[in-house]
Amino acid sequence: MGTDAIVATTNYWGEPTTSQLRGSTPWDLSKVYDSQKDSKVGQVVLIPYLTSDPNSGPPPTITKQPENLTVNEGQSAAFTVVATSKTTIRYQWLFNGVDITGANESTYTIASAKKADEGSYSVKVANDDGYIVSDNASLKVRIKPVISTQPIDILAPINGTAKFSVVASGEMLSYQWYFNSSPLNNSSRISGATTAQLAFNALQTSDEGPYYVVVSNEAGNTPSSSAKLIVVLPPKIVEPPKSQVVTPGSAGV
Repeated sequence: MGTDAIVATTNYWGEPTTSQLRGSTPWDLSKVYDSQKDSKVGQVVLIPYLTSDPNSGPPPTITKQPENLTVNEGQSAAFTVVATSKTTIRYQWLFNGVDITGANESTYTIASAKKADEGSYSVKVANDDGYIVSDNASLKVRIKPVISTQPIDILAPINGTAKFSVVASGEMLSYQWYFNSSPLNNSSRISGATTAQLAFNALQTSDEGPYYVVVSNEAGNTPSSSAKLIVVLPPKIVEPPKSQVVTPGSAGV
């Protein structure tokens, strides 16, 4: 902002009008105050007309937007914004467009995320001259599998068939069945070792024992309860009946 000097050479000094200050030639003023009240030595320094408050500045500028997050249930989730401003910055985080009480820092942290926290997060960044709202950032919370129906004990005849099953809910589920704590593989007699249903045919006594399944996804693992398979053998005659000779009216042995 520069300055020009105007030498006063007349005896009349008046206050410049608004139209004179805003005119096309604001330096050509016919009426000004002589600060020394003397037409011979009076001199006025004219400051250019200001169209805005020199102490004000623009609203904040966001240089880094909050980013989308995906976390497991129970993990922490932190949204961060980076902004610049000539004056003090204030923050207000929003969840699905509604202010979050007490969320007034550049980072908003959820200590232990749950499914109800899923949604859209944004932040209003403000100073005394205005504000700007960040882009929306989404939070997705992954939930471990939940088993609603556990496998149950089975009694089945030797050389017969049997099936264990489990019902679970969750996203992108995978299964692994175990026998005596060892993972099972499919074979000529066993199928479904990595599905929700484990099936047997041509049962053998070696198949007897405890079975359980671990249901997994990106959020974690959930083991089922243990169920027993009991292979039932057919009756075995250890002593055949013997021939007898009896007299009429007597009881046989």
